[in-house]
Amino acid sequence: MPDLKDSLLLGSLLSFILSFAFLAKNNSLSSLFLFVSGILVYSYGALLDDFLNVWDERYHALVAKNMIDHPFKPMLYADPVLDQEYSGWFKGHVWLHKQPLFMWQMALSMKLFGANLYAMRLPGVIMSSLTVVALFRSGSLLFNRKLGFIAATLMLSSVYWLDLVSGRGQTDQNDVAFIAYISLSCWAFIEYYTSGKKSWILWIGVFSGAAILCKWLVGLLVYAVWGLYSLAVGKARYREWKNMALSLCITIAVFLPWQIYTSQQFPKEFEEEQAHNLEHLFKPLDHNHNTTVFYHYDQISNNLNIIHPLILIVGLLLFFFTRKNRTLNRALAGAYVLQFLFFSLALSKMPSFTLAGWFVAILAIAYGCYCLLQFVCMLPVLNKYRNLGVGLVALLLILTRFSVSDIEKHHEITEDFGHAKAMTHNKKLLSNLKLEKDFVLFNVGGLHIVDAMFYTGVPVYNNYPGPDQVVELKLKNRKIAVLEGKEELPAYILNDSEIKIIKGFTYVNE
Repeated sequence: MPDLKDSLLLGSLLSFILSFAFLAKNNSLSSLFLFVSGILVYSYGALLDDFLNVWDERYHALVAKNMIDHPFKPMLYADPVLDQEYSGWFKGHVWLHKQPLFMWQMALSMKLFGANLYAMRLPGVIMSSLTVVALFRSGSLLFNRKLGFIAATLMLSSVYWLDLVSGRGQTDQNDVAFIAYISLSCWAFIEYYTSGKKSWILWIGVFSGAAILCKWLVGLLVYAVWGLYSLAVGKARYREWKNMALSLCITIAVFLPWQIYTSQQFPKEFEEEQAHNLEHLFKPLDHNHNTTVFYHYDQISNNLNIIHPLILIVGLLLFFFTRKNRTLNRALAGAYVLQFLFFSLALSKMPSFTLAGWFVAILAIAYGCYCLLQFVCMLPVLNKYRNLGVGLVALLLILTRFSVSDIEKHHEITEDFGHAKAMTHNKKLLSNLKLEKDFVLFNVGGLHIVDAMFYTGVPVYNNYPGPDQVVELKLKNRKIAVLEGKEELPAYILNDSEIKIIKGFTYVNE
């Protein structure tokens, strides 16, 4: 009998085949089955790691869990019981390190379905699936359904994106929602361009504002597309500037209230985070940052699951010089290049930064695949098999890009000590503690205090409490629990019958 993950993959493949079957006849059904295929394959991704991942997912998950009861006060330490400094994104009380929308989505999901890992990742599953449909629809509008289907296939077969949904990739659900909203804003602009309906101006503004409310101002990318497009349309540019200004007002109305609210309610934390955001441009921050200008170029193959960055470059060039919808395609390609140069010149770098242009990159690669297919089908013997050729291209993309065995190996728990084994050990220990709300837990190693707070629901600290802290907590009518750890505990803890000593230790695996 296949297990749940195998069943999800099989169901996703069947839905994908059904989408292809309806490709020529029913656009709505084809889109629907692509959405279902996305829900199933990304649910598979959400189940790959049965623990909170480092670095970022555990922070996002804990803050989102605390938002269930306090949606407008994002907190890491929801119960800062000890008299100590709570500042910075590593050990803060109020946590403004990320914008709130994606965590609100996670909080709502956990409120509805319980504070479990799948519920926490479910909004990412849904946002990813909507991006698949947006790519299909946009490719169909710009070129035809065949190209749209290839673009959707590229998205569905992306192992890098699957890692984001699973929480293993940096920065997990934050980037999933951020990139998805940017993609939806670009899709809305393509709908506006092709239909002329002004209702899409509203949706462009809403989606762009939502992107900013997930991460920050790169969510304005659609306006780079719109601005470049407006510069090239001659007499119509003034109309476009006016419509763009209206849409931008909607974007501002979406994201600005939270900035005003937090600046007034949490001025110290707000000022610190705004300064921290600005520092990303001028100095390498946090961890694993490489300051070479070619860092993001070197990441292209891994991020987009392609053999060489030249595949993207050729796709963008073909996209730029195509005749159909030339002005818009050039604006899309130009916006991608602008954001890529921006992040290449900024001194702080992380693997997913240039995925702000994911939507355009996927469309460009899809167009390159489609051009290659068209070239091959120029042969008379193959010309009548053009429609079948799209299916063969899609199948080839899945077989060469999506290796189930490699994915499972990347996420498996081995006998040897490693990330998965350490995190699984910690989760099993911590989630089985069942501590009452008045407990405070000590001697949890490293930054695993964060996942420990998610699993236990009580305040958690490194090391063991000092004598003064023991007195402080007793005066506050709080109970103390201490993990035994690997080293002998101090006598004042061992001899205190009111302190609960728990057998076990946490691996420190940062």
